[in-house]
Amino acid sequence: MIDGPAVVVFNVMAHKKQNMDPVQIDAVLWTPQRCVAIEVKGFTEPRGGALTATSNGPWKLDGTPAPVHSLESHPNAFQQVRPRQ
Repeated sequence: MIDGPAVVVFNVMAHKKQNMDPVQIDAVLWTPQRCVAIEVKGFTEPRGGALTATSNGPWKLDGTPAPVHSLESHPNAFQQVRPRQ
């Protein structure tokens, strides 16, 4: 629940350090309480079930790899928005 005003900016290019390639973030939401980076992913096929999203591995739907659109170099949305070292 958002309590108070909020601002959202879409398709944000962010840099962790100077001279690094930018990281594209689908949306950034600012509220008086927090700032949230949002990465939107779509399913490549219609499926239902319980989605398990982890920060260090592929997302799963009912225990099997979720058919989520992703770049090959990033197995999940968390890793896609994390800047390269």
